[in-house]
Amino acid sequence: MRGATADGGLTVLDRGMLAQMKFVEVAAALHCVDRHSVTGLRWGGVRLADVVAAAPPEEGAHHVLLAASRGYSSAVLLEDLLAPDALLATHVDGQPLTREHGWPARVVLPHLYGFKAPKWIAEISYHHTAQQGYWEARGWHPRGRVALEERWAHQG
Repeated sequence: MRGATADGGLTVLDRGMLAQMKFVEVAAALHCVDRHSVTGLRWGGVRLADVVAAAPPEEGAHHVLLAASRGYSSAVLLEDLLAPDALLATHVDGQPLTREHGWPARVVLPHLYGFKAPKWIAEISYHHTAQQGYWEARGWHPRGRVALEERWAHQG
């Protein structure tokens, strides 16, 4: 965790630290912006709210950039990470994630489209202003809520 952190420093969450956090499972679909969904998934990992609590942002830092390997990133709001079903997932359907599906960890934000939840998560950074990740820079919606069908930036 970096950027506008409460202590002004950098927090490195390694697998050992994650293993000490409470492991939870969440049943949630993965919704793709192209109008297909994978339902019946059971994700396992640690709540992103617990990750945020371990390395909180400073007051007023409500924007988050989720950076992954291979140059991908996505911009979300802090409130999206604090949703009760938001996970830093290490497992799916009772098995560790495969490399193809994001091993060693991926973000799971069931209320947002999949492009907002990168695989191979490498860094979470807090910001005071809205950021633009890989997908947002290419015209995808800045919020991406499934319930509101927020797919493209021109949708507001």
